[in-house]
Amino acid sequence: MPGATCSASPPPCACPRRCSPAARRVSAWCSPGGRPRTALELHGAGVSARLDLPEGQGEAVLALPAPRRGEQPLPRLRLETRWPLGLVRALAWLQSDERLLVYPRPLAEDEPEHRHAGAGLEATDFAGLRRAEPGDSPARLAWKQWSRTGVLAAKAFSLPPRQQLWLDYDACRGDPERRLSLLCARVLAHHRAGDRYGLRLPGVTLSQGEGPHQRRVALEALARFSPSGDRGGGVMRPGMAGRGGEAVLADGQALSGAMLRQLFLGQCLVLALHLAWMPAWLAALAALVAGYRHLQLRRRLPRAGVVLRLAGVGALTGGLWLHYGTLGQMEAMIGLLLGVYLLKLLETHDRRDGRVVVAIGFVATTVAFLHDQGIPMAAGGLLVLAWLVHSLVWLSGGDARRAWRESAWLLLLSAPLMVLLFAVFPRLGPLWNLPQADRASTGLTDEIAPGDIAQLSRSDARAFRARFEGAEPTPAERYWRVYTLSDFDGERWRRTTPERLAATLGRPLEEFVAEGRRSPWLDGAPRFEVELLLEPDSRPWRPSLGAPLATEEPLRFLADGTLEGTSPLASRSLLRMSSTGQAPANPDPAGPAWHAMLPAEGNPRTRELAERLWRESGAEPRAFLAAIMARFGEAPFRYTLSPPRLTSADRVDEFLFESRAGYCTHYASAMAVMARSVGLPARVVAGFLGGERHPDGHFTIRDYDAHAWIEVWLDGAWQRLDPTAAIAPERIEEGPQAVDDGREAFLADAPFSPLRMREVGWVNRLRLDWERLEYRWQRGVIGYQREARNALMARVTARLHALWDRLVALAPGRGWLGGLLGLLMAAAAAAGLAALLRLAWRRQREAHDEALRIARLQAWLGRRGLGVRPGESPSAHLRRVAEAAGDAGPALRDCAHHLERLRYAPLGRSERRERRRQLARREREVRRRLRRLPRRRRGGAQAGGVAS
Repeated sequence: MPGATCSASPPPCACPRRCSPAARRVSAWCSPGGRPRTALELHGAGVSARLDLPEGQGEAVLALPAPRRGEQPLPRLRLETRWPLGLVRALAWLQSDERLLVYPRPLAEDEPEHRHAGAGLEATDFAGLRRAEPGDSPARLAWKQWSRTGVLAAKAFSLPPRQQLWLDYDACRGDPERRLSLLCARVLAHHRAGDRYGLRLPGVTLSQGEGPHQRRVALEALARFSPSGDRGGGVMRPGMAGRGGEAVLADGQALSGAMLRQLFLGQCLVLALHLAWMPAWLAALAALVAGYRHLQLRRRLPRAGVVLRLAGVGALTGGLWLHYGTLGQMEAMIGLLLGVYLLKLLETHDRRDGRVVVAIGFVATTVAFLHDQGIPMAAGGLLVLAWLVHSLVWLSGGDARRAWRESAWLLLLSAPLMVLLFAVFPRLGPLWNLPQADRASTGLTDEIAPGDIAQLSRSDARAFRARFEGAEPTPAERYWRVYTLSDFDGERWRRTTPERLAATLGRPLEEFVAEGRRSPWLDGAPRFEVELLLEPDSRPWRPSLGAPLATEEPLRFLADGTLEGTSPLASRSLLRMSSTGQAPANPDPAGPAWHAMLPAEGNPRTRELAERLWRESGAEPRAFLAAIMARFGEAPFRYTLSPPRLTSADRVDEFLFESRAGYCTHYASAMAVMARSVGLPARVVAGFLGGERHPDGHFTIRDYDAHAWIEVWLDGAWQRLDPTAAIAPERIEEGPQAVDDGREAFLADAPFSPLRMREVGWVNRLRLDWERLEYRWQRGVIGYQREARNALMARVTARLHALWDRLVALAPGRGWLGGLLGLLMAAAAAAGLAALLRLAWRRQREAHDEALRIARLQAWLGRRGLGVRPGESPSAHLRRVAEAAGDAGPALRDCAHHLERLRYAPLGRSERRERRRQLARREREVRRRLRRLPRRRRGGAQAGGVAS
């Protein structure tokens, strides 16, 4: 409500008997050029009043409760409006240094003789002659004087002398408050009678006088009188009356220490959302800024100047540059936003600056969801949101306790709208992308060496989650393919990207990768339908159970049977796909020779062993591979989570002939080298094996589930071979936690992981319940995208159709009961339609006939004991009822005024239309404010009585 100005002052008291001493007239007007304000409401101390500014200005009388007489501080008033939709409430707080003066309550007493001493007197005493003037009554002319002297004169008359009274405090009986109440009643009575009177109070004397000014000064003296305090002394002159001060909007007033503390705590809450991903020294920056402002409030330090603030921004920028090495990444940008948010407190001195701090806090809270979107972050964001809304309401001028109530009301009011927009509003893609730092949800990489994957068994980080629609794979079938590694340099296996492969072989890129929703290299019916909930990752990999067949969103299908996204994952994302569950059957476009290459030198003993086994198997590939598997299953080979480190140049030789202890990468690498040594195309596949199945049916795959195996080209298709199954079958069935050798390495990097307490029943149940709740949150709330919205709308529509079909099945065509029910439904529909038409016709008539509207309002008032008296006009009726209608009084008087203007004033078409709209609004306000009045019973009070 910018541009609106308000002031408070006591209203003129036209009817002293009913004057509310605690009433205040609040006037408001718009700034020059400002738009009119409509449907403003003024609230304070439990009472309210309507305030309209149709022509740029208006006023309302607010009767504030007065528990005691004397000077009292004017309470903070709240100016608000819900115009035009009623969904959003705009509010501002009005506060003033004015003191509210409350008069004593008049005490009823028997009618004294002097009460009407001056009432009803006429000018009948002869006072002499004066020169006659045109217009004098012939009866007042002195005809005898004219006959004697010839001069026409007129008789002059005068009133008898009025009583001059003293109202004395000591002449009254009772306690001090009763005496003051009696004196207040006598002041009002003598004022109505037109008497001259004076007032004597202990220590205060008010000289005699008459008229409204004398009454006001006397009542103020009674209000300020203190029976036991310092009474001052001397004579109180008329004119010693206080004036109401200007009440301005809350903007422009300096912030208190409590408000600065509120803003600082809000900054701490916002920073807590980010601190797990941001530099820890930002907390020290917040404490430093708060300490400076604390010392400044105690006048030990001056205000932060431009030089100090620029130095703070420079230090912040330098610190972020040193921490991240650049300012172009998303994390550095977020850190810069948080730092500026914290430094803003140095130059926050008034309420406008405080609102800017709160606004930046809202932005920083929203940005926190770029880090994480889990339940803890959502709960923390809701807490911060409530705190910031409370700060914003408090900055509007209310006290802290009332601001909490207003904040709760605002949040509750916005919750249904938020849910509706979440469920119905379509999701929009990002308008731009921010550069992000390399972030991996798992330690699995596209190049491995013997022992690398063993390090992942030390971590419980979550890689992704999966839910199957239909058949679920057995533990031995849960091979999640991520990378195929075909490039071996004697020590490490590396993945060759399609772009590099096409460039190396001189072939078109389209032979190695295709973008779409279905793989062009594989056909057939899918075996598994799965929904994946992927963690954020700066790499574009996508896991698949076996070879992928189709997905619901466009992806990059690679000829080696793996998937890639078109962009990295900035947040958790859902992916639905179908797959074969087996190794791909299509030949790799790179050809068999590419997958049979080995370095010219290296690992001679491994090559010799492979050639010997090949000869012993009769050059039969399957027998050769079976011989390798059998060799791995014999002692002294062992499967361990803590394999010894290999240091020689021929690491496969060192593993096979010296250490003979390793993890999955050791055995997969050795078997692939041996297969290639005899000319069999082979490649290492890196991915995951297994996953924890939850009671609700979804699987969680973690870092320690990372695994490596090989695929060999046999009989025109790739065949999966896992050497781990020969030496450690428990790893295949139960996971790495079932491996005894090197158990101390399992979850070594997660000492506080709840997975360490799987054997404790209640702890494990709590963990599973929390993970189930978190999965449902991610899948149902965070993963609520266009497909989910369409599915929800389809389910709602289907249920409505089912309900309608059920009703139809019960109604027509089902015998006499169905016919009767159908007839009743038709009659109800016809009656409803008739009621709507009648209401529309009535409103149309009332919109063009103000007399009809007022007549119906009078009838409505009559049913509540406020009927029309004989011979009373509509305007007089409304004004009479307004005197006893309380909060509805101003609206009733406005109705009477608008009616008279519409009936008798020459108005233009636009002005008449505006008057009718205002009359309709005020009439609705009267009905709303007097709705609680009981209806008059038949035979009850006479028309014109006031309901109490």
